[in-house]
Amino acid sequence: MVMDRQPVFEFIHYPEFGEAEKICPAVKIVYTLYSDGQTVHDMREQFNYFLKACSYHIPLDEEE
Repeated sequence: MVMDRQPVFEFIHYPEFGEAEKICPAVKIVYTLYSDGQTVHDMREQFNYFLKACSYHIPLDEEE
């Protein structure tokens, strides 16, 4: 899929290489936003999605 728009924001998680790859392969996670019309609340929500993709647990009481 080819996007005709340039990314506005990108959150990137680079893998660490070491012993863990014997159990689970290293992956690079890229979460790209193509809209610059995000509110602060929207950006926080998108960043929470990125953190969840990186396997971070976000407790429900901290979510809005």
